Amino acid sequence: PNLTTLTASAITYQVETDRKILSELCGYEVVGMAYPCGGVNNDERVAELLINAASKLSLPAKRGIVASGDQFVADKKTKDRIVSTFGADVCEMEGAAIAQAAFVAGVPFAVVRAISDGADGNSPMDFPTFLSIAVKSSQSLTLALIESY
Repeated sequence: PNLTTLTASAITYQVETDRKILSELCGYEVVGMAYPCGGVNNDERVAELLINAASKLSLPAKRGIVASGDQFVADKKTKDRIVSTFGADVCEMEGAAIAQAAFVAGVPFAVVRAISDGADGNSPMDFPTFLSIAVKSSQSLTLALIESY
């Protein structure tokens, strides 16, 4: 199904129905479901404003495909499966909920992620150091977006 045309409750019903049917066909319980290419695209204007604001602030920024799911990805095997299935540049856990809520409300949106690690068990710095940098960068970027919007 095209998830962008369904309400949150209809999506939940559809996923649960599909999960049960697939479980019957496989002969064992299926616990994880995903719909490749069933996502919601961000608002082009907001995305462009964010890229421009990041550039003016000398913050590294890239537009790409964000895979959003229900698990923390910390191993290379899972990361590689997500990348090959969805063509994702990054994996995270919150963006889809934000996208769906914004879509249903008719509110322009774009997902911004500060990437702390490569989802492969390696990280270039400890989390408290990363968090301090990410908070300052996010604050600056948010203010720049508000000023330019």
